[in-house]
Amino acid sequence: MTGTGGRIATGLDESQIFRLFKCAVKDDDTLVDAIVERLYRKMKELDLERAEDTVELIVDRDVADRI
Repeated sequence: MTGTGGRIATGLDESQIFRLFKCAVKDDDTLVDAIVERLYRKMKELDLERAEDTVELIVDRDVADRI
């Protein structure tokens, strides 16, 4: 996809794109950070309260796992 919202034809089907994306995420920690940051920003724009609830659930789960 381009910055203007258009699509770029790749010739790959959905499962191939998913596998490619999964490999890219595994190989690049900064990509993971950027994805999470942008996803959270989009979540906050859509519904701030639910975004905060989601983060709270994640934090609570991590704390419970350590006990």
